[in-house]
Amino acid sequence: MNARGRERGSLKEAKKIGLWFEANADARLTDMAAAAGTSRSALAQWLIETAEKDTEGRPAGWAAAHPREGELPLDRK
Repeated sequence: MNARGRERGSLKEAKKIGLWFEANADARLTDMAAAAGTSRSALAQWLIETAEKDTEGRPAGWAAAHPREGELPLDRK
């Protein structure tokens, strides 16, 4: 992969974090970063910064994909 790296010093208050991904999600992140010509780190940050949020601040679609145990799937609008 010949990804464009970030410019040295371009990160503001950078923090190194450790995350665990399932193999299929890891492969998808790698493939998407390669297709975009960037690093996995830069792509992950962009995804986080541009993700739409619902009215409660969660990623859009999260509540529908992750119902709470014991909660009926009612329309809460």
